[in-house]
Amino acid sequence: MSKKKIITIAIISIITTIIIAITILAIWSNNQKNQITSYQPPRGTSSEPIKTSPTTGLPSEQAYQPVMVVIENSPDARPQQGLQIADVVYEVPVEGDITRFVSVYQDNVPTEVMPVRSGREPFLYIQREWDAIFMHYGGSGSGYEDADDYTFYGNSLYNQIKIDLDGISNNPGGIYQRVSTIPAPHNVQANPQAAQKLYDYQPIPLGWKFDPTIYYPGSSTVTTINLPYTGINEDFVTYQYDINEGVYLRSMNGETFLDAETKTQIKIKNLIVQHTNYSIKGGTYKDWEMIGNGTADFYIGGMHVTGSWSKESATTPTIYKDAQGNQIVLKPGNTWIHIHP
Repeated sequence: MSKKKIITIAIISIITTIIIAITILAIWSNNQKNQITSYQPPRGTSSEPIKTSPTTGLPSEQAYQPVMVVIENSPDARPQQGLQIADVVYEVPVEGDITRFVSVYQDNVPTEVMPVRSGREPFLYIQREWDAIFMHYGGSGSGYEDADDYTFYGNSLYNQIKIDLDGISNNPGGIYQRVSTIPAPHNVQANPQAAQKLYDYQPIPLGWKFDPTIYYPGSSTVTTINLPYTGINEDFVTYQYDINEGVYLRSMNGETFLDAETKTQIKIKNLIVQHTNYSIKGGTYKDWEMIGNGTADFYIGGMHVTGSWSKESATTPTIYKDAQGNQIVLKPGNTWIHIHP
């Protein structure tokens, strides 16, 4: 065989090898992009995994004993006390164009939260899901022996609450008080930390997943989120993503939404918009469909992920999944869930 042929064969062999290597690398890279990143939990000096919170995914040694509080969100109630420190906050439209918050405290349980207001029937599905101590000041259906099941007191789920701290009828140790410098009914202050000491049972965590490096292939980048809820104002609730801090900054009706304690704009790590239907009952109350399934939007680290929610029964967790059917993985930090049409 001539020297020229040997050189030609060698060149062809090298080129073929390079093409094969590039093909393998491309296949591997594509597979990596189509997978949600796998995260190994942090380890301490003892080489043991650091314990993390089931509600935020942040390092925590706290026993799982969440406390749930209903917080008002009418204009006269702002700025509220205790929203920024909450692990999880649900925002639920109630009467008219008003929303109300159901806040969950676990990692850092405060001694002062305000203003605490009355419960509504959809809140019971949230409470039963978490099985948490429940703090509220009254509720719909109050004073009626045969209140309808679309009211807070008339629904059968109300009687399933293990520890119900209704400020109107159950105020052990003065865990509720009215602040004299603020006009009623926006002046009821609660002490969730004192309430937490009343635990005599062990609730079960919801099984949420967290990963600081989570990436969703195929997600879109969204920096502004508008939630009209049940009104006509597109900017009723607005979130602006701060890429430097990796958080969503909240506004309402074009105004900065502040935390009373920090005096700064509310910052949220993860946003969930749970789309569902409602009907008006008793001419006033919004009766939201909290059991079943529907679509959901997830805003995580500047990414917009479409997916779904499902809930089999009042006591089972709401499962959030992406469009591929994978359970949603959140960034460590606080999460706000919006019950939205």
